[in-house]
Amino acid sequence: MNKAMIWPCAVVGLLSLNFVVVGITLYHAGSNTTMVPEPRYYERAVHFDEQIALRAESAKLGWTATAEITPGPGGTPTLRVRVLDRKGAPVSGAAVRADVIPNLRPGAREALNFLENPTGPGDYLTPLASTTQGLWTVRLEARRGGDVFGCELSTPMAANSR
Repeated sequence: MNKAMIWPCAVVGLLSLNFVVVGITLYHAGSNTTMVPEPRYYERAVHFDEQIALRAESAKLGWTATAEITPGPGGTPTLRVRVLDRKGAPVSGAAVRADVIPNLRPGAREALNFLENPTGPGDYLTPLASTTQGLWTVRLEARRGGDVFGCELSTPMAANSR
């Protein structure tokens, strides 16, 4: 190779390297499930005032909730939610639903409806499809009669929960 060809080859080589780096970046940007946008983010933003009103109504109602992920039948993790009223009594007979999001894999979010545990009033159970370990966010809504309670909880899924 003569000296006149070194610089053109260097430029072509650097441009080729740039194309490879851009290709790798595009591949990872399109296939990465750990970085996903919030579903219906625009709709949620438009209705943000309603979320604030729900939080205020929930605070007036005085209900509290806890969430826990436990091993379920056949090794399926089960999300257990306990809802208590202002006096600490279980809130039974409520329609409970939640959006659950594993913080490490937000693309694996689930929309769940709970069934009340017949052995414990105020306890609501549902199986989880995902077994992602780590911290989970639970966006909970409980309705009983005209009362509506909403909150956001965090709960861990440990290795022994699956």
